[in-house]
Amino acid sequence: MRSKSASFADRKSPAAAPPHRASGASILQLKRTEPLPASAGGDLAPRFGHDFGGVHVHAEGEAALGMQGIPVRAFVPSGRPVLQRVPAGKAREVMGTKAAASNILLAPEGPPAGVRVDLLAHVRGGLETDNSLRPRVSAILGPGATIRGIAAQIRPYFLTAAPANAPTVDELAQAILVYNQEYLAVPLLDRFRVGLRLPLPIEIDAANGDWIVQPAYVRGWAGSFDPAWKPLLDQAPQALKVATAVDQEIAADAFLADKKTPLARGIALGARLLTNAFETDQFALRVFDKLGDTAGFYVALELMSFTAPHQAELFSSQGAGMAVLWRVMTLLSLPPAGLNKDQEAQRKSVLGMLPTETVLGVTAEKRPVQAFFFPGTSSERALILSGVHGSEQSGVEVVELLLDELRKGVRPHYTTIVIPKLFPDNYERKLREGSTETNRNLPAKGTSLDTARAEGAKKGKGPIDVLGKELLPENILLAQLIERFRPSRVASVHATWDLKKPGVFTDPHKSSKGETEATKAASKADREFALKMAREAQEGGANVAGNKLGSNDENVGFYQKDPPGVSLGGYGPHDVTEGKATDRPAMTVITMEVGGNERSSEVKDAKKLAARKTELRALRDVLLFLFLKAPRP
Repeated sequence: MRSKSASFADRKSPAAAPPHRASGASILQLKRTEPLPASAGGDLAPRFGHDFGGVHVHAEGEAALGMQGIPVRAFVPSGRPVLQRVPAGKAREVMGTKAAASNILLAPEGPPAGVRVDLLAHVRGGLETDNSLRPRVSAILGPGATIRGIAAQIRPYFLTAAPANAPTVDELAQAILVYNQEYLAVPLLDRFRVGLRLPLPIEIDAANGDWIVQPAYVRGWAGSFDPAWKPLLDQAPQALKVATAVDQEIAADAFLADKKTPLARGIALGARLLTNAFETDQFALRVFDKLGDTAGFYVALELMSFTAPHQAELFSSQGAGMAVLWRVMTLLSLPPAGLNKDQEAQRKSVLGMLPTETVLGVTAEKRPVQAFFFPGTSSERALILSGVHGSEQSGVEVVELLLDELRKGVRPHYTTIVIPKLFPDNYERKLREGSTETNRNLPAKGTSLDTARAEGAKKGKGPIDVLGKELLPENILLAQLIERFRPSRVASVHATWDLKKPGVFTDPHKSSKGETEATKAASKADREFALKMAREAQEGGANVAGNKLGSNDENVGFYQKDPPGVSLGGYGPHDVTEGKATDRPAMTVITMEVGGNERSSEVKDAKKLAARKTELRALRDVLLFLFLKAPRP
């Protein structure tokens, strides 16, 4: 990392919104104190992947894990440094209420180490002094959040530190606005949008994690409050909307024309992401698309050169930020020829800092939906998931076996994300699903999550599927990941109790233009690929009876007739061409069905256990060597 003197702020980029530098900085994710109408958070849903119905405070660096609020590990190839993660029990919660249209909640744990009255280092908000002064609690605005609402949620900390001298909610609200007067461009509030980081007048002692407040300062700021600003205290942030494809193209071209060098581009992208990652993620990804692997490498290197480890944790705690980090890691894992020693050292240092595991969200029962990232030898991208049905335990075991191999340092052709348990609550209970079919609950074919949200809003709901049911939170997370990561191929690993049906299957490609020669060719290629995977799995000892290999009726369709709803096999192979920034091409979708739902640990007979392990390893190997194209030993 560059020294503090070479930070985003010190480079004075016009778009700069500099990050925290000291460890212990904290994130407050703001949500309503009462349930939102389902439509109120709709504009945020395509970016956050879930609704917001509560308020949470988390700390980065030594004080906590960031917005996820749960301990994670970074799994990397052997020999590569791992970004140090904080221990459990360090995240902070101000308040948590049930989200309106989603049961995905973050999982904060416990209060700050302590709260005390002391002098504050910062005399104003904004992000300009975050690099050099004491870290602060900041807010990331959710839909419906207000300055007054923020004040109400942080006042208990002032009461704890100074019970006889705590400011009122009104005084705190007024102080927050004055404190951030320049940053927010009061009274215009131009940047007061969902996803914005908003510094608060609470600082953190990096040595012991204490939160520091100063009621006298708060009253001083409140004393300069302009009464004409009173309506601003109850103003909600502007909603974020998905940009049109045309507008995003124009913006990306203008950015590249204005920022000529990798240094200028890296600084500007970093500043925008650190100010509001949810407003910037698709734009940043499009900029990297246009740059290509080589030019993108140098921009990614400069971006991360001005990013401290705790800022990388901040990125990784937000789906929008993590999406950009995935692209950065992809680019930095594919260095161009001719790097000098300093550049190579910097590349390795950055890769050693970045987390390779993230938490997409936390379930109703506070279990993490984890995603693991593995750089490939190309920028082509693949996604592998399991645990769509909680009762299909053997499918999860196959993917866990795959994870074990990837963690050893095996580097496949495809840059890969692995989600071993999409529905961890169901998995723990061995429950297939609830009242909504988990595997047939995605946006309509050829449409985006944004469209699903808009259709749901018409009915007073959150994002809905073609049957009018709200998308399950875990499926929202999956759809959001697909729109950000944009894999060209996806493998979904299931299991079946019917031992006549296991195999490797695929679904035909579809296009918004109807059936074309291109879709026919892609469907044919996918069919041949699925059968190739099935043959190799069979040779390794796996049951693929459902493929009917060697017959005149070799089969790659699990269902003879699709049930109602939209599965991943229907959603993925259909392109999305709505004219939005979230448009994507069709994907190859492979569905692997393991014979028998049980894990190998449930098999007691030694001979059957050995055969079961052989079968699961055979399925793992076709995923590793055929689907991901890893080099064979």
